[in-house]
Amino acid sequence: MSSDSSIQVAVAGKLLASDRIIVVSHTNPDADAFGSSGALYLALKKLGKQVVLLNEQGVDKRYSSIPGAAETIK
Repeated sequence: MSSDSSIQVAVAGKLLASDRIIVVSHTNPDADAFGSSGALYLALKKLGKQVVLLNEQGVDKRYSSIPGAAETIK
């Protein structure tokens, strides 16, 4: 198993073992940041996790139509 694969397995294991998860994106997020964090948020919610999507700026109105992005809090 490659190092990347073992890291992916470890991260997936931690996420699956956790009930409450905070997803954080980078400062001055763009559409890609909201898209990837929103997708992770929705996937984790579908697994029954309590998820908070957090960004220090909140969500810009122009990105609010991206699935999951509207759930972002400051």
